[in-house]
Amino acid sequence: MQQISRMLMKLFQRARLEKPGQFYAVPGGKETLITRSALRSLLTDLNQIPAIVGEGCTLSCVEIAIHDCFHGVLNAAIVEEKFLSWLRSEPAVLLWLPTCYRLSATETISHQARCRVCKVSPITGI
Repeated sequence: MQQISRMLMKLFQRARLEKPGQFYAVPGGKETLITRSALRSLLTDLNQIPAIVGEGCTLSCVEIAIHDCFHGVLNAAIVEEKFLSWLRSEPAVLLWLPTCYRLSATETISHQARCRVCKVSPITGI
């Protein structure tokens, strides 16, 4: 689970989106490509995380996301830049990812305040 968390955090860092390498193929060493089946596998796996808390999307959500990502593409695969551009557009099927990242980033924040109920000071988290 830690590896998935690290991958998801890297995926949505604003400075630079890093690619999850196992979903790419490098044919002839020229361009990095992702296929529809690899994207389907990635989205299906990622959507099992919100499904644990009852917020999973249906298979049709994944298919719509794949269609949006490959919109206007006639080839069997897309280049890395097109995939990253699609990710930056924050597709609906992955809207939970930035929220999950932001929540995990706040877990260690310490607030110099005292809880009125339990009198704990400082308060850690949100």
